[in-house]
Amino acid sequence: MIIYSPNYFNKQNAKLLSLDININGIFIAISFDTGIIEIWEMDPIKKIMKHPKKSNQEKNNEKNKEKKKEKNLSLMKHSGSVQCVRFSPKTGRYLASSSEDGEIRIWSTNSELIKEKWTIRSTFQRKNDVWSISWSPDENRFVVCGMDPNILVCNPFTEKENEREIILQGHETIVNTVLWDPKGSFILSQDLSCVRVWETKNFSCINIISSIFEPSLERTFSNRISASKDGKFFAITNCVVNKRFTSLVFPRSTITKKKKRGVIEDADIFYGHKAMVDQAIFNPVMFQKKKNAIRSTVSCIALASIDSTITFWMHSHQNHRPRAIIKQAFNQKITDMCWCPSSGNLFAACSTDGTVLFFKIQKEDLGDFTKIKNQKKREKQNQNNQNKKSLKKSKKNTKSKTNQNN
Repeated sequence: MIIYSPNYFNKQNAKLLSLDININGIFIAISFDTGIIEIWEMDPIKKIMKHPKKSNQEKNNEKNKEKKKEKNLSLMKHSGSVQCVRFSPKTGRYLASSSEDGEIRIWSTNSELIKEKWTIRSTFQRKNDVWSISWSPDENRFVVCGMDPNILVCNPFTEKENEREIILQGHETIVNTVLWDPKGSFILSQDLSCVRVWETKNFSCINIISSIFEPSLERTFSNRISASKDGKFFAITNCVVNKRFTSLVFPRSTITKKKKRGVIEDADIFYGHKAMVDQAIFNPVMFQKKKNAIRSTVSCIALASIDSTITFWMHSHQNHRPRAIIKQAFNQKITDMCWCPSSGNLFAACSTDGTVLFFKIQKEDLGDFTKIKNQKKREKQNQNNQNKKSLKKSKKNTKSKTNQNN
């Protein structure tokens, strides 16, 4: 694994609170406790990490050249710490940012050039801190949460008051994090004692998962949950099972349906961290086992705990052991993590110590797993097959009704 920390990203007198890479892997947005958002080009980072065998002198010379070429855009529009930044998942043309003053801003651009300005398209206001943002897969809406029990679903592309903001009520304590299902069917929200599931047709709560949280003094107020690219699995953080810190990965059926028995039996448990696991993020690229006749897909997931340990796992339902462990990656707490969606082997994390680290996953780190080629093509084929099945079923039902009427 190759690890690189760009000096021009790091700030000694500021805390890094959030970061995100857009869908095309062109931009990375970084936010600070000073109210500043910086957007940088990713291309120089990729070039430097492409040649790991170069000498230190060659690397330093290349870094200096790339630093001179670098251009960043600072969006100094928040009066408080910028707690979260998230690019829209479909086009990457929109950037949502939130701050401790309760303000949420949507920035937009029509260009893939860093020199083009990002303009404010829409703003929203809450009374308290906003910690977490998650876009819908069609990027028409997003959901936010923060230092109160309410969740806010926002539509920045309409002026109708009844559609612009929808408040979801049900939590009894502050909500730590939210996640919009990759398939768009529901929203997950997590507080200190439970996870609530909200369907997105009329935004009603359809399930509550509460038996996975044991009392702990190390539970964090801000954390991140995640879903696999295909929407089949969901990783929940801040979990304590059998007095051990862990993240639990649930299948979609457990998330959406109420169960009489305990839900932990359905979960894949990732033991190994010695402190509370508060960050989880699935790789947007799917994997499969080499020379596997069945060709079953596997997800890669990164976890981080409050002691600055990062682990990388292959979620394959068997032998849950980390593929890589990075201990004390930072001097202080890790505040956010993200994958580069366009590559699947580039990973970034930031910390309150003012630094950003990039990790390049090598073939040897993956072991007997390999990235699925032509993933977009396969996804499109699967979607077409599903549409054909739905159409066939619809025609069959229509024909059955016609026969009954006759």
